[in-house]
Amino acid sequence: SICPGNSRSLPGSVSLQDCTCLTGHTAASNGVACTACEPGTYKNWSGTGNCTSCHGSSANSSPGSVSPAACLCFPGFTSQGPDCLPCPADFYKNVSGPSAC
Repeated sequence: SICPGNSRSLPGSVSLQDCTCLTGHTAASNGVACTACEPGTYKNWSGTGNCTSCHGSSANSSPGSVSPAACLCFPGFTSQGPDCLPCPADFYKNVSGPSAC
């Protein structure tokens, strides 16, 4: 039998429970269909477990993201290390991502 959606198993697997979520996807247990991590989260390992929130409320990511690098600052915010900081007075940024204000 084939593993449920967005999951996989290793060669030689013998049980539905051997089917684990792909990176960027989550489920409450092995052997069930996995759903993509919500926007604003990521999961960089396979298997069960919660998706990790992007750092701060000023960063977002696409559904099913697999890395913290996928977390981009919203317009009006710029990257400084892992943080997204508001653009200073007299500056603006109208796109998502790490670019300067």
